[in-house]
Order: sequence, then structure tokens, then C-alpha cells
Amino acid sequence: MTLPRWMAKSMFCNDLNPADTGWVLDRIVPDAPGIALEQIPAVRLPPEAGIGYVKMLRDRAVAPKQADRCIARLDGAVVREIDAGHNVMISNPAALVGAIEDIMLELRRD
Repeated sequence: MTLPRWMAKSMFCNDLNPADTGWVLDRIVPDAPGIALEQIPAVRLPPEAGIGYVKMLRDRAVAPKQADRCIARLDGAVVREIDAGHNVMISNPAALVGAIEDIMLELRRD
């Protein structure tokens, strides 16, 4: 399955500049359709493992409400939010690094 280019652009590039949008869209490849529908069994990690989640507020691939459902299943997760779309690693890598570092610091304090 390959997403139509217009759909991939809407889902993955809504906050990217034109050059980055083109770069992403030129790299979209076919994927197994079940990958987005497959249920993954819940795995309980030991409490000392710590769990972090970075939620993108403008994500259209994993919408904020969908992210909230995922977060609710992660008992005690440290959550950070970024006002960005799905490809925050392209649109705002510094914010992503900061969120991950912040999560790691908080998990180490506990």
C-alpha cells in the first residue's frame, strides 16, 4: 500500500517548508497495510525502566486524541508536548532533542 502523495503531504508534512516536504514525499515507499491496524500486545515494563512519550500537538498521522489514548495505556509515562507535526525531527529537531532530554532527566530523578 502506498499513500497518495496528497494524503502523505497532509499527514506527514503539514508544518514543513516546501523543500523539506519534497524531500519527505520523495522518500515515501509502499508499506504493508496491516502495520497501522495490527494490535500489539501490552507489555509491562518494570517500574525502574521508565516510560516517556513525546506528543506532537499538530500531528495528523497520530492525532493528539489518538496520542492521548496511547499515553493513557502507558502507566506513569513522562509526557512532553511539542507544537509541531508528525515529522518534528525535520521541522524542529532542537525541540525534539529538548523534550527527550527533559524526559530522561525526569526519569532519572525518580
